[in-house]
Amino acid sequence: MTARERFTSLEIGSRDFDFVRLEENDLDTHARELFDELDSLDEDAVSQWRRELDDDTAAVLDLVAKRAVVLFLRHGESDFAVRALALFCLQRRVEEVPWETWLKGLLVLTRESGLDLETLDTVVRAWAEPAFVDRFVIARDALERISTLRDVHLVVTQSIYGAGLLELTLSPAGSMGSTQNASIRATGLAGGGGDSEGPDESESGFGAESDLVGLSVALADAVDEAGLYQTSEIRHDQVPATLFELDFAEPFLPAVGVLSFSALDENEGEIYTVFVVELYADEDVTEWGESAGQDVAVVTRDRRLVVFMLSPFAEVGAEVFDADLDVAAEFLDTSAPPDWDDEVSIFVDGPDDESELDEDVVSHGEESTTPNWEGEPEGDSHE
Repeated sequence: MTARERFTSLEIGSRDFDFVRLEENDLDTHARELFDELDSLDEDAVSQWRRELDDDTAAVLDLVAKRAVVLFLRHGESDFAVRALALFCLQRRVEEVPWETWLKGLLVLTRESGLDLETLDTVVRAWAEPAFVDRFVIARDALERISTLRDVHLVVTQSIYGAGLLELTLSPAGSMGSTQNASIRATGLAGGGGDSEGPDESESGFGAESDLVGLSVALADAVDEAGLYQTSEIRHDQVPATLFELDFAEPFLPAVGVLSFSALDENEGEIYTVFVVELYADEDVTEWGESAGQDVAVVTRDRRLVVFMLSPFAEVGAEVFDADLDVAAEFLDTSAPPDWDDEVSIFVDGPDDESELDEDVVSHGEESTTPNWEGEPEGDSHE
């Protein structure tokens, strides 16, 4: 079987799209083998293979090209940059290439590494069709106006997995638009705490102080290690305000930064979603926790929340993430910046049916906390 035939039969999972926790696997091996095989063919054979791509194979091609960008970031070896660009060149149509994010991001990384851009020009001339070449020239010229990865909606993350990349997706609405636009520059999203360059205070009025990436990675790995579910990729996100029973005019929480991931069953059906959030310094985190709605649980400490939201399509109850609440509390406690000293609190909305046991809001300091099922009045806080 040729590398081309193997590549078209590849199966991918949600975790393969995780560019924060990326681990090299068979996808990267197959991508290298595909590159090597196509590199040995003449131009007509490569063009024929490109024309015969179906939607699924085009999606895998996009994925492995992005993974090669991350590997170039980690290892700094030009082979990864060349492979990433060649794989992007193989897409059927120029509209399918992520020009404004990943391709320009690759150009920024190659520039920072000192790789000669003429090398990339040679790759494009060898692998791309005329429409791609024309668009690449525009992207290369735009590099003069791009200072950092943040200008192309990518940030470098650091975690136990090493360097990664996070694509920043925004859906601003109302006045929250400026909040979310500024949040992509928040230091917490880059996983560097206070060491990274944050937004200008006169522009945004804030800068994330906690390591949201590290916290998200720890929580997602804990779900995987428990073995009941597998987690999706870690992504940039926003928290719908409708998850909370507060009269709030904006569609999303007023957050400095938000990351999320989902817990999936064996068929990759979504069971629940976990949001990792840092709020503005002047927000009342307890008020948000106490207003958690139906099928939502919230763990808080200082300005951070971990929000658990049951999927409306899940055939289980909200108790499915009971065991995760203590885990989130522990990680919030141990990962807080040194000058943050509030206690951890867990807020769980009880069932609507009064015949069922109500689960209370529970708070703790140093002691381990589990939800209280003794039927106290719903919504009380045990401080």
